[in-house]
Amino acid sequence: MTTVKVKVADLIEKKMIRDGRTLENPITQMEIARATGIPQGTISRWVGDKVDRLDKDIMVKLCDYFDCDISDLLYLDRSGVH
Repeated sequence: MTTVKVKVADLIEKKMIRDGRTLENPITQMEIARATGIPQGTISRWVGDKVDRLDKDIMVKLCDYFDCDISDLLYLDRSGVH
C-alpha cells in the first residue's frame, strides 16, 4: 500500500545545519510553533510523521518556515507495494 510520509524531522536537521545550530542549541517544536502560528501539538504530529490529514495552510506555513517546496515536505512511500 502506498502511503504519504512527512519529512519534517529531516527539514529540521537541514535548517539547523543552514543556521549553524548545534545539538546543544536545537530547533525546538515550540520554536517552530511560535514562528509559524501552528500549535505545538500539530508540530509534534508532523515531526513524528503521525499526520492523519493534510492541511494546506499548515503545509504552506511549514514550507515558508523551512524555505522549501511541498515536495521537500512530503513523499509517497511505495515500500509496501508488491
